[in-house]
Amino acid sequence: MNVRHMRAVRLCAISVVLLGHTLALAAAEQTWAAYTSISGINTWFVVTGAARVIMSKGAFKIEMLDAGGDVVLAVNGTVRGNNLRGVVVRQHTDDLPRTVSGQYKTVKWRDGAGGREAILLTEVNEPGGLTLGLTRERR
Repeated sequence: MNVRHMRAVRLCAISVVLLGHTLALAAAEQTWAAYTSISGINTWFVVTGAARVIMSKGAFKIEMLDAGGDVVLAVNGTVRGNNLRGVVVRQHTDDLPRTVSGQYKTVKWRDGAGGREAILLTEVNEPGGLTLGLTRERR
């Protein structure tokens, strides 16, 4: 191996390491703000916190976290365009799974630097049922 080739290999290795760190930082910034609410007798029970969201072609997964980082609510579902449909399982409760539907929307800022993503899901055929809202800023 000549010196020029060794430098190129080192440069590639450094680039891969830096890219990995950049992707790790970007993933760390992917946390969404979240709330969930459900009606009670003459009241609404509301919980706020952070969530992890994974959206892939045709599917999504949401995990809402408590202050300790434990999953308190999980949603798995399907994506069709901007429309979402899934099943919510509230962890550590005897609550039954709940079917939710809603939308995913992206808004871009006028100045072109970033925007906001939002998800709003409501329980199907239950006006006082579970609601889940999520948002995050895009850079």
